[in-house]
Amino acid sequence: MNYQYQIDWGGGYENVYPDFYEIEGREDTEWWFEATKETGCLRARILFGGNEIEERTYKLMKKVIETKYIGPGNVRGTRIKATTEKESVTIPYDHSLNLAENHETAAEALRQKLAWKGEFIIRGEPLPSGGMVFILSD
Repeated sequence: MNYQYQIDWGGGYENVYPDFYEIEGREDTEWWFEATKETGCLRARILFGGNEIEERTYKLMKKVIETKYIGPGNVRGTRIKATTEKESVTIPYDHSLNLAENHETAAEALRQKLAWKGEFIIRGEPLPSGGMVFILSD
């Protein structure tokens, strides 16, 4: 059986590989959890044989924006919607940009609306739902 390392940046757990964090042969997991905390992730966990042996949830307050594609309807054209827990903004799809650039434009529009400072530390990470997540530093 093998260890499995996973990190959640806001869109659900994703596998990361041991050589990425240079954890081959290490038995102490504490340093790995400290290293993952520095990436700005929300949670990290280690599994063995498919069973969770340890999980950490970081109490860092991150500013998270999720974006989603909205197809055209009878009245309105294609749009991208950016949302937080309490606010949202919807912008028309700019056909001179690609899909990822449209998502980033919507995230930036919501960031400006909320007057959020900081830099995007996660920019356009795909979500299982088909949208994207953007996370800003504090």
